[in-house]
Amino acid sequence: MHLKNKRQQKKGKGKAAKINDHYQKKEKLNNNRIEEIDRAITQAFICCGIPFWIIKNPAMINALKSLNANYDPPSRKRLSEALLENEVAKVNARVNRIIEKNENFTIGKYLYDKYYSYCDCFYLHI
Repeated sequence: MHLKNKRQQKKGKGKAAKINDHYQKKEKLNNNRIEEIDRAITQAFICCGIPFWIIKNPAMINALKSLNANYDPPSRKRLSEALLENEVAKVNARVNRIIEKNENFTIGKYLYDKYYSYCDCFYLHI
């Protein structure tokens, strides 16, 4: 048996892998998955200080598409308005819950480190 024939048998009866086998099929993502990805992107932009206009940079689009080919990134306007407002509302709700549960505390370095140390932004770990 030739070396070429042995390789073909290992790959699956002479069938070579197709380039399309390595890509995701074009199926629409469900709304929950889109919201999950949008929220992760929003947090990354806010916490890492990435300007919102970067979302439409071709390199950013390619990077996001390489992670999930079926995901369409939000527009700069949606990212900087609706998604940002949603994230601010969630953080404010967390802060309010902390304030309601505690009394007589001083906001200082310890409290900052304990509750807000995520990418140097105000993101609560609860």
